[in-house]
Amino acid sequence: MPSVYYIFDNAKGTFVPVAAKRITIPGWEEYDFFIHYLMPPQSPGWSISEATTGMAIGSLCRLRKEVITDATARLERAGKAELNRLIEWACSKHTSPWVRNKG
Repeated sequence: MPSVYYIFDNAKGTFVPVAAKRITIPGWEEYDFFIHYLMPPQSPGWSISEATTGMAIGSLCRLRKEVITDATARLERAGKAELNRLIEWACSKHTSPWVRNKG
C-alpha cells in the first residue's frame, strides 16, 4: 500500500507530496528510500528518492527494475560518505515534512 512521501520541487522551492512505497536497497538499509512514479507535468517515469531530503537518487526510468538498478549503481559510485554529506547539506536548507510526520 502506498504511503505519502515528499519530493523537493526545485522549480517551486518546496516539497510536493507523492504516493510512494518504501524501498530497501541492499547494503543501504540504514537509509530511508522510497520509490514513486512521477506523472505529468513532470517527465513521467519511476524515481527513487531519499526520504529526509526528498532528493532523487537516480534517473527517471520507464520500468521499476531499471530505476532500482540505476539508483543502486549511483549509490555505489558515490559511497556512503558522499551520500551522508549530501543529506547533511540538503537538511541544512530544507527537511521533508515526512520527517516531521513519521513519529
